[in-house]
This record gives sequence, structure tokens and C-alpha cells, in this order.
Amino acid sequence: MTPYTQLKEKTQELRRQRADTANAKLQVTKISNEKDELKKDLEALEKVSEEGKAVRLELQEVKQNHLQAVQRVEAMVSLACTSS
Repeated sequence: MTPYTQLKEKTQELRRQRADTANAKLQVTKISNEKDELKKDLEALEKVSEEGKAVRLELQEVKQNHLQAVQRVEAMVSLACTSS
């Protein structure tokens, strides 16, 4: 093998290694971006979940208030009917 051939092979190997390094860096960047997007999505879902919990609690409170109002009206109607 001549020195020129050896140099040419080493140059090609170096180019392959540089290309592999560049591809690996691109993959790292891509995965990092995907991770960031997933983190944002998770935070958004957690926020929606918390908002959903708050809405459910508020709905339970409204239902309870409605039930109490219905019971008061029924009691008033009952009293009105018995006193007539």
C-alpha cells in the first residue's frame, strides 16, 4: 500500500467519522427537541387536569346547592299544603 493510498483511506475514514459525528449531533438535537415538546405537552395536560378537578368540585358544589334549594322549596310547599 502506497503512502498516498494510506493517506486517501485515512482521509475517507476521517470524513466518515465526521459525518457520523454530525449525524449523532443531529439526532441528539432532534431527541432534545422532542423531549422539550413532550414536556410542554405534559405540562399542558397537567394544567387541563387541574382545571378539570376544579370544575368538578364547582359542579359538585352547585349540585349540592341545587339539591338544598329543591329540598327547601319542597318543605315550603309541604308546609303550605298542610296549613291550607
